[in-house]
Amino acid sequence: MPRTSNIADSVVVVNGAQGGEHIRAWADPAGRPWQGLDAALAQAGVTAEQVQALWVKMTQRLGPSPLQPFPDSALTYRDDLIQVIHLLMERLPNLRIAYVSSRTYGGYNSTSSPSPEPVAYEEGFGVKWVIERQIAGDPDLNPDPTAGEVRAPWLAWGPYLWADGTTPRNDGLTWSCREYRADGVHLDSGNRKVGTMLMDFLEAEPTAAWIFSDRELPSPPSDLGEPIPTSTTPGDAAPVPSTTAAPTTTAAPERTTTSTTEANLGVDALPPNEEDDGGLPEWVWALIGAGGALLLAAVGIRIAELQRRRRTE
Repeated sequence: MPRTSNIADSVVVVNGAQGGEHIRAWADPAGRPWQGLDAALAQAGVTAEQVQALWVKMTQRLGPSPLQPFPDSALTYRDDLIQVIHLLMERLPNLRIAYVSSRTYGGYNSTSSPSPEPVAYEEGFGVKWVIERQIAGDPDLNPDPTAGEVRAPWLAWGPYLWADGTTPRNDGLTWSCREYRADGVHLDSGNRKVGTMLMDFLEAEPTAAWIFSDRELPSPPSDLGEPIPTSTTPGDAAPVPSTTAAPTTTAAPERTTTSTTEANLGVDALPPNEEDDGGLPEWVWALIGAGGALLLAAVGIRIAELQRRRRTE
């Protein structure tokens, strides 16, 4: 089981995942997943205004045929993901940071899977291209209030979950059909592996140090380094040079439910106000203001029950 005993008392994870709801459903402002998210926040005793960090994992639903030639499905996923990011900012106005992951291997049910291979693999390109656009200074994904209207949280890679079935990737990750349910689409015992990957990622990620009681918060960087070159995706104009260097992140395990589409939400339970900037730790504010751009994810955070009780005493 993933280690969770070192989660800080000031942090609570809210599971906003909605079973069977693919990314196109989340991209619909009136979509059913948003009702489920509201219910999950209410059940946790928090409000949308208190959500400040996310881990996002959403699955594309194209069906097994006809498969689109590359990069068509990846571009569709990219555009849907940007739409979801905008809706998240509208509904979670104090959202500041998000880690985004693409899905696991999808090759064990090629006849009825909503996202068979290579669709599942190509989702990673969609995530990559969204992150690149934010790094390149796309105003449609701006996370920096000093640079204009805020349209997105600070985005960063979450754990990368895809591996080519039983063929080990460089770090040894594989996916066996025994780790899936009988439908060959949804993980079964593999969920434990994903949970471990997520927790390993967060424990290794400097920008997530505030989640843990045994981690020291890093100081904001004094020098952001040189601009980062970005690739140009098909149909895009040449990328805008970035003025922001991206911090290095290490991909790692994830904690997930068995749903096809996932959005685990975390909230800080202190109500936003002018004195505490919404309760987000100062170092995160500094990183966001200085970093200017990175990625997206969904791991919501909220203050533990003990601290909520203190507010009412």
